[in-house]
Amino acid sequence: MTEPDTIDITRELDRYHPDRVALDRELTERVSRAHAAMTAAFADILAATTEAEEAESYWAQGSQTTSEWLAANLRVHGKTARMWTRMAKQLKDFPAFQERMAVGELNVDQVRQLLRYADPANQAE
Repeated sequence: MTEPDTIDITRELDRYHPDRVALDRELTERVSRAHAAMTAAFADILAATTEAEEAESYWAQGSQTTSEWLAANLRVHGKTARMWTRMAKQLKDFPAFQERMAVGELNVDQVRQLLRYADPANQAE
């Protein structure tokens, strides 16, 4: 028979110390700011991908598709590049999603889900 789990009261109380709470709050804010910046940067990648697709820029580097071009230039997996290219194409019809992503209000996962169900007429909702 095993002994019941014991709780280290000192460690538990340390979690609520004002310095610890302040540090946790600071780290949460830092991660949130970084995530918003990352989302905005990704929105720019998707916008540039759309422009590259429309200009057929991939041909200049010997690629057959925009996805192939992205995979080669960003060194991402082909599946990732295809998903990004697909998202970029879909976002052309959803400028509200693009704008909100560019300022970090919507993240990549949210946009992917919205693109599955939204149509251009209801994107403002």
